[in-house]
Amino acid sequence: MRYVLFLILILQGCSLKPNMENSATIQKYIIKKPSLNENSVKIDKTIKVALPVAPSYMFTKQIVYTTKDGLHDAYVYNLWDENLVSQIQFLMAFTLNKAYKNVILSPSSANYELSFESRIETFEFNESREEVDLLVRVFLLDKNRNIIKSKSFHEVKKVHEVNPKGVVKGFSEVYQKVSEKILKWIREEK
Repeated sequence: MRYVLFLILILQGCSLKPNMENSATIQKYIIKKPSLNENSVKIDKTIKVALPVAPSYMFTKQIVYTTKDGLHDAYVYNLWDENLVSQIQFLMAFTLNKAYKNVILSPSSANYELSFESRIETFEFNESREEVDLLVRVFLLDKNRNIIKSKSFHEVKKVHEVNPKGVVKGFSEVYQKVSEKILKWIREEK
């Protein structure tokens, strides 16, 4: 019995404790909400914002980029705080709230007159070109799912810092420009 107790004490003393100074911490990022002008006259309709259709990597929390070899990779220890599809849906609702009196998120059983759907074709950082690229196609539909109008919006921006923080800043900046264009497009026809 003494030998077992002695062995346990020796093993506990020899156990490896993680070195907290060398362990990496995970950084989480979000796309910044756009700064948009509030229109004093809002469209008196309720619009439902659907979850965007997007490439599969956007349903994860990984920050994915295209390498110089044309392959896709993800930053280690750097993640989105929430998956990109959910972030984009929220940001689209935030943008549309500047033009419509009532905005609801799908899925919702609330009554609505219009539906806003989007398809994200490209949302990536290209390492060799050092630029972020956002291409989104949006659809404004009536309650019967008939297309009222649709349009594609595309923005590309050179990134000054080729690291996760710089890439996320670039994504926020291109989304700012796209959201301004979407808002202008929505307000064209009431």
